[in-house]
Amino acid sequence: MTDNLHKGHRERMKNRIIEHGPKNLADHELLEVLLYYSVPMKDTNGLAHRILNEFGSLSNLLGADIPTIIKRTNVSKNTAVLITLIPEFMDRYNAERWSDNKIDLSSSKTAVEYAKSILNTKTKECFYAIFLDAGNKLIKSELISEGVVNGVLVNVRGVTEKALKNNAVSVILAHNHPGGSLIASAEDVGLTQTIIHALRFVEINVLDHIIVANNDYVSFVELGLINNDNN
Repeated sequence: MTDNLHKGHRERMKNRIIEHGPKNLADHELLEVLLYYSVPMKDTNGLAHRILNEFGSLSNLLGADIPTIIKRTNVSKNTAVLITLIPEFMDRYNAERWSDNKIDLSSSKTAVEYAKSILNTKTKECFYAIFLDAGNKLIKSELISEGVVNGVLVNVRGVTEKALKNNAVSVILAHNHPGGSLIASAEDVGLTQTIIHALRFVEINVLDHIIVANNDYVSFVELGLINNDNN
């Protein structure tokens, strides 16, 4: 009887996704459905809640390795492997999606989407410089620094050297806040101004600084912290 109830619930959840797509599912519901494929004929709703409570968020879970997931949640090897495949699929999807080096990043919307594609799966704080040509087309994006969850040490001289090496006309800065905060800290603002002044000496403009957290973002241009007219 219980198995039949679970089977009916699973079918209802799958039909809900078919009819409305997965975007309207809560985090625990997404994980619940994913677990259908490694946990047969059992209620995975409670398990999904328990896993998320243990890790605190989907991003923390997806950033964990297989032994850590097994140790902290006591799930099977199959379940841990399945979970860790998700960020790898995302990384490869984004790499193929943005594989054309002539992507036009003139639009702030496209620039934000590109920054998210680089940073959404990162569990450590990472700082990228996105180098553009005279037409705001992508030349290359480079990881400048990778740190612990709560901070990075950015080499401003390294940003300048890489910008010159890539013959960049302009740069978009981007980094993530794995903790989920979308507040631009005083350190973020100060670093941005330092990079702007450093690149100004070699006639390279900083078009924006985008902070990504939990698939959301803040833009220094939108916040009024970068004025491209005076950059």
